[in-house]
Amino acid sequence: MAETGLFKPFRTTRLMGGSSQDDDDRTMMKDYLGDQAFRLRNMSEEEKAEMLLQAKTKILADHYGRHREVYAREPSPVGYWDVDMPNSQEAEELGRLAEIRNRQKVEERYREAMRQDGIWKFRDE
Repeated sequence: MAETGLFKPFRTTRLMGGSSQDDDDRTMMKDYLGDQAFRLRNMSEEEKAEMLLQAKTKILADHYGRHREVYAREPSPVGYWDVDMPNSQEAEELGRLAEIRNRQKVEERYREAMRQDGIWKFRDE
């Protein structure tokens, strides 16, 4: 397979006994997780594959994204575009989905705060 410009960030450098693909993947995940890289030891293979996909996606977005200096826009709140009044079950489900989204947002902000050059910082820094 010919190497295209899209995959240049994921090339393996094998000059003078360079690193393997596994080492490159591990380095990408460590850079993505920052100080939380110790979590890699306890992750299953599926979780590692998902984390690697997220790390590669972030690298591609940062490297080739049109607005790489601008941060990602927040998605609309859960149920924002639903015009009908939700019934009790729908309201409960929307609340559950909103809670999941909030937890994901907190995890992402924490991960960014733990990175060396992350967007978010702790108040005492």
